[in-house]
Amino acid sequence: MKHQYTLLSITFLLIATLQINCKKDNAEDGAAYSKYMIDTYIECNDFTVLSDGPLVKIQFIGNEIFAGNDLQGFHTIARQHNDTTYNRKLVRSRYMSINDSISEISIICDKDISEQYLAETELNSLFTFKAQTVYNIIQNNYNSYTAEQIAIPANKICYSNTRIIFPQCELLLNETPQIKGAYTFDFSIKLSSKTLTKKVTIDF
Repeated sequence: MKHQYTLLSITFLLIATLQINCKKDNAEDGAAYSKYMIDTYIECNDFTVLSDGPLVKIQFIGNEIFAGNDLQGFHTIARQHNDTTYNRKLVRSRYMSINDSISEISIICDKDISEQYLAETELNSLFTFKAQTVYNIIQNNYNSYTAEQIAIPANKICYSNTRIIFPQCELLLNETPQIKGAYTFDFSIKLSSKTLTKKVTIDF
C-alpha cells in the first residue's frame, strides 16, 4: 500500500510540473490566434529622427489602431489590404504598420554637400530609403513569416512601393559632405493626405 501511495504521489507531482511548465511556456510565448497578420496600425501624426552619422533613423508616431478595438475602423483597413485570413498564432504587434503610404520624401540642407549638391536644393537622390513591409506576403496568401526589405533611392519613393511599411525606417546619406562640420537637414515626408516635416542637425 505504501508503494502505491508513493507511485501516486510521483504521478501527481509529474502532472503538476507539466501543467506549470505548459502555462509558463504559453505566457512567455505571448502568441494568440489572429485573423490578421497586421494587428496594429499607426495613424501617422508625426515622426522622430535620430541620426548616427550618415544614417538617419525615422520612427512614425501617432494613434494606434488595434484589431481588438474597431472604433477607428480597423476591420475596414484590414479588408483594404486583403489581410483577413491569416488565422494563425501571432505575438501582438509583431507586424505593425503605418496606416498610409509614402508618396514622396524631400530633403534639403542648409549647407553645400558638394559642388553638385548645393544648399537649399533637393537632395533626395543622395539618400537610400530602407524599410520593411509584409504587403507582398499578405497578397501571396501569407507565404512567408519574414518581412520584405525595401532599399530604394529616396527619389524613387512612391505610393505603390511603400505600402504597409513598418513604423521604423531609415534614410542613408550615400555621399558625405566634403567639408567637416554641422549640417542641418530638413526632411519632408508626404503621405496620402498630409505632409510631415522635421529638422535634424548632423555632425560630419
